[in-house]
Amino acid sequence: MANKPQSITTPTESFKALTPTGGGLVGFGSGATYPLRALRLLQRYPQLRGYVIWPIVLNIFLGGTVYTGAVWWGSQRIALWMAALPDWLQWIGWLIQPVLWLLLLIVTGLILLQFGGLLGSPLYGMLSEKLETIQTGKPPADQPFSLTLLLWDLWRAIAFELKKLLLFFFGVALLFALGFVPGIGVAIAPFGGIAIATVIICLDFFDA
Repeated sequence: MANKPQSITTPTESFKALTPTGGGLVGFGSGATYPLRALRLLQRYPQLRGYVIWPIVLNIFLGGTVYTGAVWWGSQRIALWMAALPDWLQWIGWLIQPVLWLLLLIVTGLILLQFGGLLGSPLYGMLSEKLETIQTGKPPADQPFSLTLLLWDLWRAIAFELKKLLLFFFGVALLFALGFVPGIGVAIAPFGGIAIATVIICLDFFDA
């Protein structure tokens, strides 16, 4: 009996299989269901769960360590700063201290977000390949797991994050310089800030 010919998936067909459909309100509604679809996918394919669980465990451990260190260091520094306030500012110390704590927690969260994403990036890359195989039916190029490949993926992610930081600081510096232009700077700054934030957020969801 002749073997049944196997279907060949072209790169164009693979791309179409991975491309979201819909736009506007339809696309918004479809995107809102992605978390539930992801949970259903993990239920159907238990072999994918490790690529999600381990980054979560890593981020919980990292978050506990980073926040504990930040609170310990921050409590000491804030106490010193509050004690060093001049007498004419002592009366608003009750307002300055919560603001400093809020800034500390926000900065710590941003640092944790970046490092958590970096440390989990190799597993996210493997998860992406597994999902591509499931969606397209065609496995990616065979690359056996190795420590060298893991370190290369980690370095690639770090370099990508550094490029994003350079882009961010360049954009902020440009907007700051435009702020000195009468009329134009004030009008452009809000739109420029939104544009920079949008680009950075979009880059967070691209592979390095």
